[in-house]
Amino acid sequence: MTSAFLPYVGCAIVSLMLVFGQFLFKLAATEWRNEAESGNGLLGLLSVPMVAALGLYGVATLLWVYVLRFVPLSRGYLFVLAGAILVPVLANLVFKEPLSPTYWVGFIMIVVGAYICSL
Repeated sequence: MTSAFLPYVGCAIVSLMLVFGQFLFKLAATEWRNEAESGNGLLGLLSVPMVAALGLYGVATLLWVYVLRFVPLSRGYLFVLAGAILVPVLANLVFKEPLSPTYWVGFIMIVVGAYICSL
């Protein structure tokens, strides 16, 4: 791999960090709901998943700003879009969240659109 591809590896890492962060936010939301039901409301905001998600997003933001020194935003953002495609699919697999037929139509449109943008 040449050094010209390294910034794009950084884009992929940022995208994966954001995907993982979304799962941490979902876990934090679940803990927050459980805390609220037990009368401890805001304690859920201090959960390990929430703090980890915020930390991960902070590091991802710093890496993203660094990567954008070498990659045009219009190209780099396609990697973020890939993460946006992955989150619902993985949420379906991990959290058993339903995906409707219209979701899949939109999914295909996003993938085709991202491909066209990459040309």
